[in-house]
Parts: sequence; C-alpha cells; structure tokens
Amino acid sequence: MLVLGLLPFVLLFVFAPFAFKIFLGPEWEQAGIITRILTGMFFFKFVFMGLSGVVIQVSERYEFEIIWQSSLLILGTASLYFGKYFYNDVYYSLGFYSITCTLLYIIAFIIAYKYSKDISKLTKKRMDSIINN
Repeated sequence: MLVLGLLPFVLLFVFAPFAFKIFLGPEWEQAGIITRILTGMFFFKFVFMGLSGVVIQVSERYEFEIIWQSSLLILGTASLYFGKYFYNDVYYSLGFYSITCTLLYIIAFIIAYKYSKDISKLTKKRMDSIINN
C-alpha cells in the first residue's frame, strides 16, 4: 500500500492548491490548501488502516476497536478545538487534527501488528492440533 499510494499522495500534496485553482477557479484555492493539510493524514490512513482493520476484526479485539474509535472522536474533536481556541485559524485546527489522526493510525497499525503475531501463533497451534489428531 505504501508503494501504491506514495506517488498519488505526493502529487496531491504538491499540486493541490494550484490544481484546484486552475481547474475549479480561484475561489477554490483554499480547498486546495486544506487538501494539502489533510493529505498526510489520508496517506497514513490509506497505508495502515486497511490491513489494521482486518487484523483487529480477525483477532476479535473489539475492546481495542471501541477504545481506538473513542480516542479518535475525543482527540480529533479536541485537536480541532485547540486550533480554534489558541490560534483562531482553520488551518491550524486542521493541521492539529491531521497530526492527531496520523498518530492514532500509526498506533493502530503497531497494535494490529502485535495482534497479527497472536493470530499467527493461534493458527499454528490449531494446524498442529489438526495434523496430530
């Protein structure tokens, strides 16, 4: 997923404000800037969350899922509020939100990676018991 997503997301990050302005008109340049701010977050979501979500579901670690989703809601909302309250700027708010979500995606990936090792051990035990019976 990293290799597949790297080029499109880099191009989006570099050219979004310019492309929005050219193709949609000058009033859309701000949307291009917002896209640039959120591109990193969406890249990490693209790379990490597809596999991480599957591993968490297969490992039946629903307690982690509810904690992670709650953290995403609470910390995401707090980061938007932080940017608005301390900087009174939408770009700072979205930047803090993007950083917060990116960190949570990385944490979910690390935990899913640990869960995948548990799944591998469990699968090996099940296969050994099937072969030995």
